[in-house]
Amino acid sequence: MWRWQQNAHAHADEVSSSFVPQGARKVYIIIRFRQELDGLLLWLSMSDFFLDLQNRNRVIDFLVTFLPLVMPAKERARMEKYVRDAEADETRFSQLELMDTVRDLAVRVWSARYAVATYIQEHPNTEWDVIEPILTPQTKAHITRLRSTYAEPTFESFLHRNEVDAVLDEAEKLELKNVLQESHLVIWKTRGEEMKEALKKGDALREAFQERMEMLRGLGSELEESLQKEVYSKVTHFEDRFLFEGEIVPIEILDEEIAYYREQKEISPLED
Repeated sequence: MWRWQQNAHAHADEVSSSFVPQGARKVYIIIRFRQELDGLLLWLSMSDFFLDLQNRNRVIDFLVTFLPLVMPAKERARMEKYVRDAEADETRFSQLELMDTVRDLAVRVWSARYAVATYIQEHPNTEWDVIEPILTPQTKAHITRLRSTYAEPTFESFLHRNEVDAVLDEAEKLELKNVLQESHLVIWKTRGEEMKEALKKGDALREAFQERMEMLRGLGSELEESLQKEVYSKVTHFEDRFLFEGEIVPIEILDEEIAYYREQKEISPLED
């Protein structure tokens, strides 16, 4: 049981969305936000990860999905070549190199993901305006009927309603997944100039998170073995949820973790 369970409801994210994928938990460009932390304890105790860094195909899929958000264009072109080389020759790069690359990309695009998510929250019809013209007629008619019954703040949250998911066939789900991802790229490319403030805020959130992760790593190196493993395990889970899934972890929670392990360092100092 995590120490801050009783305080979980005191923290809230500023942007909320209920689009959390089911089943295989596919990767989407929009970030996952939520208003409350009811599920936070659950994901921190889970043994599986949103992105399995040991799975080469999953890592490459993540790179391909989020590469279009990389700026500037010259850097994006360099990384696109890297991915093409990795796909063409499985021996070209080690798994460790791929892990470093995907982590670097996740850091680079996090603010853009945050900005797109924020923009969509503030302009709820944006996704549908992009998606509607490119849907096949049959899927469009089906989705239009469903949207008249189930109202959601964003198209992505609409798709992840259990009632909607249950009546879509596999072909429709695949089509909608693809057009949804494309819609986020279109929104980024066409509305990016309107996202400057959100980008700045995303940068601040990311930098604050990374600073806390480095502090936790530093503390871990100064603790006895069992606590060290505990700290490193938490850092791995925090980074998976923040960098790859796009979960906003409240800074207050990270600061509580840091304060706790500072206390443990005083109680059980690492012997020379």
